[in-house]
Amino acid sequence: FELGVWFGLLGILLCSMLGGMRAVTWTQVAQYIVLIIAYLVPVFWMSNAQDFGLIPQFSYGSAVERISELEVSAGVGQLMPSESFVGLRALTTPHAAASEGILASWQFVTLVMVLMCGTASLPHILMRYFTTPSVRDARRSVVYSLFFIFLLYFTAPALATFTKLQIMDPNLATGIIGKSIADVQSLEWIQKWSNVGFLAISDSNGNGLLEINEFFMRGDIVVLATPEIAGLPYVISGLVAAGGMAAAMSTADGLLLAIANALSHDLYYKIIDPEADTRTRLIVAR
Repeated sequence: FELGVWFGLLGILLCSMLGGMRAVTWTQVAQYIVLIIAYLVPVFWMSNAQDFGLIPQFSYGSAVERISELEVSAGVGQLMPSESFVGLRALTTPHAAASEGILASWQFVTLVMVLMCGTASLPHILMRYFTTPSVRDARRSVVYSLFFIFLLYFTAPALATFTKLQIMDPNLATGIIGKSIADVQSLEWIQKWSNVGFLAISDSNGNGLLEINEFFMRGDIVVLATPEIAGLPYVISGLVAAGGMAAAMSTADGLLLAIANALSHDLYYKIIDPEADTRTRLIVAR
């Protein structure tokens, strides 16, 4: 993995230095395609496998209701973890709480809007709008950017819901809550994530069964671990890993170019050498 990261960073440097803005822009387009496919495929797969509908973003409400029922029977809110692991949390927080107040129902919508606008205004994305040939094209680019960012954030709750249901529902082959701890610890994905410290299981009450307050995990691994948790084909796991790498590389690629341009134009050209020609500024940026 580390070797792959170094090769990826080398590719970013070569792409940015040799190709410039055009190469980085089209590379990020390809990386986003990989990212969004890797993000959406597990969600659609789990939704259809559990008969929640073809469009999970609008149909996962039934899954939320099912999780609420399972949480009541599992003692969520009553059973609290008696042990603690650094960086890990037990599934003892209700998945969906009742809304309070008039504006509570708008919290999710406003959160998505803030995330969309915040992401679209990041330096390495905002600078893309200045490369369009006209103002109309720039506005169109903003609309497309907001839509694709919205697609990503709008799917996140469905992904979290279906993944949690895979873990909690005893009617599913992937459910682990309430099963023998020995059987759960023999699962391959449990062993892999436990070995790297991102997941932990403890038999606090000594009954040999996995209770809701005895399963600990890091929230960071939800996206990467979902294919394994849901028992999806290994090709999906590879696709999700590629999507995560694409997201990291795309961000690093864009930020590297934004920083280089800022140093070349704002620092070197504006302060150090105002007489520098375009060729010199390009060399400094590279």
